[in-house]
Amino acid sequence: MKRMEVMGKNKKSTVNQNTNDLTVYKVGAAFALLVLALLALGRILNVYATGSTFDVVYRASQTVWTLCVILCAASVAAYIVLRKKSIRKVFPYVFVLSLLAGVTALDLRYFWTEHATALYMLHAAVYCLYIIFCLYRSEFFCFSLAAVFAGFSFYFYSKGLGMNARTAIIAIVTALVLAAVALLANRAAKSKGSVKLFGKTVKVFPAKFSATALYVACTVLGCCLVACLVLGSALFAYYCMFAAIAIELTGAVYYTFQLK
Repeated sequence: MKRMEVMGKNKKSTVNQNTNDLTVYKVGAAFALLVLALLALGRILNVYATGSTFDVVYRASQTVWTLCVILCAASVAAYIVLRKKSIRKVFPYVFVLSLLAGVTALDLRYFWTEHATALYMLHAAVYCLYIIFCLYRSEFFCFSLAAVFAGFSFYFYSKGLGMNARTAIIAIVTALVLAAVALLANRAAKSKGSVKLFGKTVKVFPAKFSATALYVACTVLGCCLVACLVLGSALFAYYCMFAAIAIELTGAVYYTFQLK
């Protein structure tokens, strides 16, 4: 009996070690891709800003975003149709990377280098969110998702805020994300971290997770969003962007201590 218990513990320890090793590889790969993506983006922007090479990037952007649309559609279809888990795991990565590349190409084609800073921020946010997803519990991922969407909204509002469709769309999308995170936390808190999706019970948070931090973050960010719209001040939105960064850093400290 004791021998079986020891063997069970050893097997569990080996599984945990393999999981930890895989996480290290994923985080390392994500960081390497982040650095390469930022370097490549910087090079492309330099080439695009030069009159003699402008046309090369302009024509390539059309091909890239069209190809990315095809890859996104193909990855979704393959994920639905195929049943082998080892193969299906690849397609979410294909979808996200294709979507990221497609959005970048589309923005470069129609806005030239106007959103260069935003593109750097977008790539950094996507890879950092993935690293957070690998290293931390799912609460911090949702917390960061809310902070990132709000931070991007405040960034764009800091460039100019007016009564137009752009302002309305950004506000609606951000409000929906904040509401979705808060609602998810509320539903999960009532069912020990689980929610029902399409008739199936899905474990999204640990059983003893605290929804308070998510409520507070979504409430503060939501109030900042409303204040930006009411005041109509680009300067206030600029300060709100730093408020979103401060909230994210506070969440990083809080959830790091929660790992113990």
